[in-house]
Order: sequence, then structure tokens, then C-alpha cells
Amino acid sequence: MVMHAYKPPVAVRLPKDPLARQIAQSQARRILALRLEHRLSRVVAVKRTGINWKRIRAIEEGSTVACLDEIVKLASLY
Repeated sequence: MVMHAYKPPVAVRLPKDPLARQIAQSQARRILALRLEHRLSRVVAVKRTGINWKRIRAIEEGSTVACLDEIVKLASLY
């Protein structure tokens, strides 16, 4: 039997709990504000972090929650 390396989930759905959803959307607004504050385009963010542009868009729109790995990459960029 072949063992495969663990891969974290690519997409994280928004939580159903209203408070958790509010926190996720707050996180999305903050990430977008930081990118705009540093005057970076999504293309630059993609090149410097290695995160897919569709994923960055979804995070900034609040339709998904960033996983810990993505948060660390975005934090180091901003």
C-alpha cells in the first residue's frame, strides 16, 4: 500500500455560525485593505506568495476563509 503525503484542503467553506462568519468576513476586508494599502496588485501578490489568484480573490471577497499557511504567506508579504 502506498502512503500519500498529507495535503491541507484547498478551499475552506465559510462557517455556518453567524459570529464565525462575521470574523471571516472581517478577516477578508483586512487582507484586502492591506494589499491596497501597500499598493500591490493581485498579480504581484500571486507572484510573491505563490497562492493562486482565484484563491486570493476568494479570500479577499470573503467567500472562503484563508488557511493558516496562506495567512502566514500574506502576512509576510504585507
